[in-house]
Amino acid sequence: ENERHASMKSALGEVEKKAAEDWDLLRKEENERLASLRKFLANKRPMETEKDSPLGITEAFTVGLLRGPRLVGKVVERVKELLSSEELDDGEKDFLQKSLPASSDTDSEQNKTSSSEQRRNGDDIPRP
Repeated sequence: ENERHASMKSALGEVEKKAAEDWDLLRKEENERLASLRKFLANKRPMETEKDSPLGITEAFTVGLLRGPRLVGKVVERVKELLSSEELDDGEKDFLQKSLPASSDTDSEQNKTSSSEQRRNGDDIPRP
């Protein structure tokens, strides 16, 4: 009767179980360490607290390098959007003008002419 039952544990099974437990413990400890490091960096960033230190300068430079291309991309995207946009018709302009908050000054209707209309008319200086 050399049959083994499932209830019997082998040496290899024990080693595997111990390795899995150790791996889970290591993963948990590393996640806690990472969370602690993130919390520390979020509360005390070198580029904000010690701008002139080597670490502060390095962080500011690196963050600028990483954010720069994204910023340039957004600017290019917005310029393309503006170039492809159409001018509003009078009804849309009136709707937008009514939806804007009222201005604090009580100028005449002549002074309420938009700057784009003034430029179109060749008159950049508002009249009294």
